[in-house]
Amino acid sequence: MATTLLLLAASLLVAACGKSAQLPSKPSAHAKAEHKSAPAHGARATTKAQAIALAKALNLRASDLPGFHLDTEREGAGSHSEKALERKARACMGAKEVAPLGEAGSHTFERKAQIFSVSVSSSVEIANTPAQAQAELELIRSSRARGCLKEFVGKLLALQSKDGTSIKIVSIAKGDPPAPGTSGSFGWRITAKASLHGVQLPFYFDLLGFGYGQALVSVFSFGLPVPFPPKAESELFSLLIERAKTGGGGKLGKSGKAPQLSGPRQVQI
Repeated sequence: MATTLLLLAASLLVAACGKSAQLPSKPSAHAKAEHKSAPAHGARATTKAQAIALAKALNLRASDLPGFHLDTEREGAGSHSEKALERKARACMGAKEVAPLGEAGSHTFERKAQIFSVSVSSSVEIANTPAQAQAELELIRSSRARGCLKEFVGKLLALQSKDGTSIKIVSIAKGDPPAPGTSGSFGWRITAKASLHGVQLPFYFDLLGFGYGQALVSVFSFGLPVPFPPKAESELFSLLIERAKTGGGGKLGKSGKAPQLSGPRQVQI
């Protein structure tokens, strides 16, 4: 259920820009050739090949999350009900159906231990112009987005409530994570709970992102029964900012060490 709910919630931000989420297949020779065609740092992507190559270069990679495994449980298209809700979400947020120049998403990376589960993925859209990317960023940051997010995710969770399981939203909080040097950031935390036979388990979605030039970069994390480790989430977010600034050349933090999943308020795995 964790992967399903993570991707469903993440799809709202993608839907806000008039698209459906895309997960990559294994790298191919064609994909490698596209990577070589990515624009240099500071250059503008002018072709679809360049945009896709840049989007792939900015996303999270398996090497960023040692100890995590790829979760392929829910790769592929959503149900008819989910797609219908996405269309309503786009209408709710007032999004225009403007296709981006290119886009790509990472795999979902997951770690589990007993009842603990954490997942994270990323998505990058390369808009046709920096102005278009900025307009989409402002849409996601707007106060209107909160109501649309609550309605959309609430209905998605209701679709998952079955076999005696009740899943409900507890709260939605807005924040602006630090993103120095970017054109702005956004952050939404959705707290929900699942109830089964009197047993309740809380879980958390964090939807974070920032804009940089033509790029709109989003990070989606999930944690049960506590949030995705905040320090690790912050490190990954900073990593993607670095990648955006260097055209995909950023490595995992200044120390090159993997995010730690232990410590106060963090998941012990």
